[in-house]
Amino acid sequence: MVDEQTGQCVPICPEGYLDENNNCLPCQENCYTCDFIRSEAVCRECNKGYFLTPDNECVPDCKAAGYVQANHLTCAKQCNLLEGVDYSDNNKCKVC
Repeated sequence: MVDEQTGQCVPICPEGYLDENNNCLPCQENCYTCDFIRSEAVCRECNKGYFLTPDNECVPDCKAAGYVQANHLTCAKQCNLLEGVDYSDNNKCKVC
């Protein structure tokens, strides 16, 4: 594979890059690891200090992006429920 940043051949792409036809292409901004899904780069894990949204974007603040903080790594959709909420099902809102 060719690391587009250095132009050198590498056995695997470094963190923050993904393999596309033997070329190491950078993930989205603030994305630590990403994958291809249906020919689109999708972030799987964010850089330190960023949170992964349900839309697979990395944001520095869940609330400012219109979400709630589900845990120390991810944001979840805001639930319009007065009762307790469980975010364990792929960030889908459900009553506890």
